[in-house]
Amino acid sequence: EGFKSMIDKTIEELKEGDIYDAMGISETTEGMRHYARKIYEAQKKRRFRARSIFDEKGAYKASERKTSLHEMRILPKGWNTPALFTVYNSTVGIHLGKEENIISIVIQNKDIAQSFHTTFEAMWKIARKI
Repeated sequence: EGFKSMIDKTIEELKEGDIYDAMGISETTEGMRHYARKIYEAQKKRRFRARSIFDEKGAYKASERKTSLHEMRILPKGWNTPALFTVYNSTVGIHLGKEENIISIVIQNKDIAQSFHTTFEAMWKIARKI
């Protein structure tokens, strides 16, 4: 329920000009892919940018999701990222789990979000373009 609520909140809040960063995308379940598709549909309507960093387990469908508004990269081979981190504006989401047992923690804090944005930028430089 927490993951679903976080995605719904994200979709409500993102607007044109915002950037949605997702880092640590690994093996996904059908439920997680369902919510990812909701974000992509909202992105088409609201025109916000997205950047995603996958590990090698999560990258198998990445190229299908690439659009002019969605940049993607893959971490070096052997880098495993079981937890997913999402960051936009002053909101950070930390997600871990499988199927319906996804634990989500949401943090609303400008300074913590800035720390995650900085970490995302460092990982973005390490990851290779798709």
